[in-house]
Amino acid sequence: MISGQMANAAVFSGMVDYLNRLDRKSEPRRIRKVINHHLSRGGHLSAQFMGALRDFVSTDPLTERPAVVEFPVLEDNPYQIDLKKLPELLDLHKPELIVLGRV
Repeated sequence: MISGQMANAAVFSGMVDYLNRLDRKSEPRRIRKVINHHLSRGGHLSAQFMGALRDFVSTDPLTERPAVVEFPVLEDNPYQIDLKKLPELLDLHKPELIVLGRV
């Protein structure tokens, strides 16, 4: 059994491998956009840019930062996703990967 860092690294690696399955000769394409829970709001360290995700996510060309967006959360409960704001965020960013932390 694996969990945490190793489990997420295996999933991220598998996804990047799948994204690049048709072109093995070029520089591998990374995951273009990820939505996850912030570490302080229930996200696992490995699903953060400073964890396993670092090796698999693209850089946002507009911000020159990792292409990771945090879930919107409720003001009175920072561990609860704001489901009313989420559709707008998904439509705006069109993530290739959604990582759920604490739910």
